[in-house]
Amino acid sequence: MYKAGHSSSFLEKHIVPTVRTVAKFTLFALALTYPLYLVYVGLAYGGLAFWSFLAGSSAIIGLVLWKLGFAPNYARWDLGIKRMIGVFGGFAIAFGFYVGLIYLKTLILPISFALLGVGLLFILRRGRL
Repeated sequence: MYKAGHSSSFLEKHIVPTVRTVAKFTLFALALTYPLYLVYVGLAYGGLAFWSFLAGSSAIIGLVLWKLGFAPNYARWDLGIKRMIGVFGGFAIAFGFYVGLIYLKTLILPISFALLGVGLLFILRRGRL
């Protein structure tokens, strides 16, 4: 009923598990240090290198997802125009905050808290209606 499988070679018994373990830890280390690499490339080589590095790594991530067969999981992600405007608005707000920190220094903190308060007021007011 059952047949004996082929016996594992020295390579399959000892080398392959070790290489898989090292590759797993290397992948985890790269995933955890990727933001640091991204910032370093941007600071050391400028904006063009930063955006190229970000676009290239996004393309590699997309290619890996596609080749491994995980791309259909993301096929129905319809963001819509409102969410896209929200994402670009969020980037604009973050950019404005950092520019404010650089040029307005301590004045940006009261401005930020005031805007946060106004936003909370709008959210609370909307929730009651």
